[in-house]
Amino acid sequence: MCEHRAGTGIGAAVARRLGADGYGVGLVGRRVEPLESVAAELEAAHVVGADVGVSGEAERIVAAAVERFGGVDILVNNAGVGESGGPSTRLRRAGTRRFGST
Repeated sequence: MCEHRAGTGIGAAVARRLGADGYGVGLVGRRVEPLESVAAELEAAHVVGADVGVSGEAERIVAAAVERFGGVDILVNNAGVGESGGPSTRLRRAGTRRFGST
């Protein structure tokens, strides 16, 4: 299993659950410290510091999962971008571009 944004919140909860169910878990995110904290709780985990919005990072993440676990059976893309203060139809163009790259 390979999961993006697995260091906190929903991502960490999903990683813990799948780890408890026996999956090897690839923990991916920009901030390595929270990922390492979650990994310490799991039997089979691998941490990859990466930003999926950067060209080439997705390929590097998958290559790391293939090397460590032999492949990716489940992919959880727990990433997103939001704006506060108004309905989503009023997202600025920059926010929309950020969402698309995530």
